[in-house]
Amino acid sequence: MSFKVDTELETKLLGKARNISMQAGALLFNQGDAVTGVYILSKGRARLTLRSIDGKIYLEEIVGCGGLLGLPAAISGTPYSLTAEVLSDSELAFLSREELVRLMQSDVSLSLKLVELLSQEVRAMRDVIAGPASAPN
Repeated sequence: MSFKVDTELETKLLGKARNISMQAGALLFNQGDAVTGVYILSKGRARLTLRSIDGKIYLEEIVGCGGLLGLPAAISGTPYSLTAEVLSDSELAFLSREELVRLMQSDVSLSLKLVELLSQEVRAMRDVIAGPASAPN
């Protein structure tokens, strides 16, 4: 799952990121790959997928401009839990995990915004699994 970064967060992340171009069909990362960092999509589209061991797709999401890809893995230092593939020729910014961690350690407001994005991803995944939360009785 991916959520769009707001302008303030994007500015902070892009200040330390390097720009890259990818052609349609290129893989940013595969489910299970060691984490390298996060990607911010500035032009183009990407597809995120979550597959079971037998190859069944459990989740598929199309991400557009402003999408932040790979955040859970980059923060935790664990392998990517999704596969990200560029669907069209795209422009992205890449920020290494090490640089992201340094930024988070030095900027509390950035850290809080990233935690907010992670909590939105957790809520969205729970909604996919159990359905949207209903209002309390």
